[in-house]
Amino acid sequence: MVILQYGIEQPTTGDPGNIFFPILERLCQKFSLHNHDGLNTAPISSGSVPITSTLAPTSGWTLVSPGIFEQTISLPPSITYDLSLIECREEITKEVVYCDVVKVTNTTLSIRAIFNDLAIRVYFK
Repeated sequence: MVILQYGIEQPTTGDPGNIFFPILERLCQKFSLHNHDGLNTAPISSGSVPITSTLAPTSGWTLVSPGIFEQTISLPPSITYDLSLIECREEITKEVVYCDVVKVTNTTLSIRAIFNDLAIRVYFK
């Protein structure tokens, strides 16, 4: 057995079952509980997550039913709807706004809201 960085145990060729399987159990437990804090695994900072955004301007809202407004916006290049976390924020205050976000095509999405007087910044993470 070899001890790697962050205390990770690596079985070596020829380790018998009474050594290999306890190592495997400890690895499963360790990776189940890790949190990337730099102590038990390599740290991951929020800066490591790429963020892209696009603006849904105030002028883009259209009435689709009484009290419901919608905009269709294009996804930024290299963003895949199905692989992104999407968050809407009011452009000026940066407050989270809860919009209904629906995939229209592979390159567009629609956002629906109960207002038409706010510019919304749509973030893709």
